[in-house]
Amino acid sequence: LVQTVVKNEALPPTSASRLYAYAAIALYQGCIVGDPSYVSLAGQLNGLAALPAPDPVPSPATPYDPAAVANRACAVVVRRLAPGMYLPTSTTGPFANQAINSMEQTWNAYRQNVLPPDVWARSQAHGAALGAALLAWANADGFATVNPIQNTYVPPIGPGLWIPVPPQFRRALQPAWGQMRTFVLATSSEAGPPPPPPFSTDPGSAFRNAALEVYDAVVNGTQEQKDIAFFWSDDPGVTSTPPGHWVNIVSLLALEDDLPLTVAAEAYARVGIAMGDAFIGCWQAKFTHNLLRPITYLQLFVDDQWVSL
Repeated sequence: LVQTVVKNEALPPTSASRLYAYAAIALYQGCIVGDPSYVSLAGQLNGLAALPAPDPVPSPATPYDPAAVANRACAVVVRRLAPGMYLPTSTTGPFANQAINSMEQTWNAYRQNVLPPDVWARSQAHGAALGAALLAWANADGFATVNPIQNTYVPPIGPGLWIPVPPQFRRALQPAWGQMRTFVLATSSEAGPPPPPPFSTDPGSAFRNAALEVYDAVVNGTQEQKDIAFFWSDDPGVTSTPPGHWVNIVSLLALEDDLPLTVAAEAYARVGIAMGDAFIGCWQAKFTHNLLRPITYLQLFVDDQWVSL
């Protein structure tokens, strides 16, 4: 459902990565209730000092249903984070709210029928407490400050610097995303890439050679290369975006290998956290260097008719 919400709400990949991360963390924390072989993420993720403990303590006399806990926690987190995550003036949200409410009601009706009333009540209460705590943690990650900068950012101007690109010529996307609180990285630049080669239009320069490599890959690309490119296109509003692509791969593996719920939840959490930090780190590097895109360079200095695949 989160993937469907990301697609139908046309969330950009930055906001989508945030939603996937917090949803996956909620799923994991809910699924491990009463399982001593799994460790809470509290104290392991930046800013997440503690989470509510189940009360009463899980025991043979007071069991919990991990699936019910997880579903309740996910619903609390996703319902509040999904709508309107792009612009302050966003009108998105009706689909997300309706879809989340519908799924939760349908799933609750099914699960409540197969659980003893006391187990259901305990599980719902703990899931709601987990969800509320995770939501409070999420709301302190900097999004409220970072998101409005989308509307006021003015990119630097100069040779080799980014300018809006065809066909939509959109504004720079989430220019301050690198300032978001990371999940496990100490800073957003901890795992940053090396700087690009110096901008140059000289034949034989490292910068021009890199651009020509892109040019050649499109002009002389094989059908297999084109198929691979389209497979990883992941356009907002059409797909569940790049982080959603990886989440979908986890889903496929979970189904193919018939993973137990806790194992699948751990996989989603690992991928969600990795994607969350990857986008923060990537955007930090992106807006540190403000590098022009290949299409800009190639149309200006190589072939004014060239377009990317």
